[in-house]
Amino acid sequence: MGKQKVVIRLGMVDAKQRSKALKTVVGFNGITSASLDGKEKDQIVVVGDGIDPVTLVKKLRKRMNYAELLSVAPADEKKEEDKLVKAMELIVKGTVAFIASYLKPSYSLHP
Repeated sequence: MGKQKVVIRLGMVDAKQRSKALKTVVGFNGITSASLDGKEKDQIVVVGDGIDPVTLVKKLRKRMNYAELLSVAPADEKKEEDKLVKAMELIVKGTVAFIASYLKPSYSLHP
């Protein structure tokens, strides 16, 4: 089973409820990332390996009173890898090699 991306809509109106929802989601096994999404920050995007979306939604319904499963899809690891490769290319292009020159001292080391 590969990585999954699960999107869940919750009834969250303030920061306390958002924090409560994120703490609940992060407590599950196999979750690698969780973030808020949507216009009103009322959706949680969860990415992980071996996630059971139904169990996750049931737990959120117990804690938050409202949870709606919007989508379950395989996570796009390719996009993340492309971003990483582009960032590395920028770092390599922007890096200037520093060549240190070592000059022999003009004085005698051994008297």
